[in-house]
Amino acid sequence: MQGGVFLKNKVEQLRKERGLNQDDFAKMLRVSRQTISSIETGKYNPSLELAFAISDFFGKRIEQHDELKTKIRDRAGRYTYSLGLLVVCFSILVFGILGALEVIDNARMIVLYLSGYLLFQVIAGIVIFNKLMKKY
Repeated sequence: MQGGVFLKNKVEQLRKERGLNQDDFAKMLRVSRQTISSIETGKYNPSLELAFAISDFFGKRIEQHDELKTKIRDRAGRYTYSLGLLVVCFSILVFGILGALEVIDNARMIVLYLSGYLLFQVIAGIVIFNKLMKKY
């Protein structure tokens, strides 16, 4: 019913901004006043056809506001970022050991590069997170 809550807030607000009552708005959309009331209270999610008619009437785009998908996307991003940092840390460890065993000649350079990359990733993650927190 998350979509209903979004529509309730926006439809009622936009309708009132236009100075329309539920009856007049319903007549314009060729639906009952009860349908408009149910949409505005979040008891009913309109069909796609009606949702597009409402969005066209107000000149607004329909956006998908699905809290679960947003949470999953956020978690996936965090897990991917953390996994990337873990892989870089593991690579530093492996190349450090291979360098100490003298299996690889340029292990110091590789470890230095990976360490710099790790530091960059951590700092970039912090900066981006802080910017997003200010924006949203």
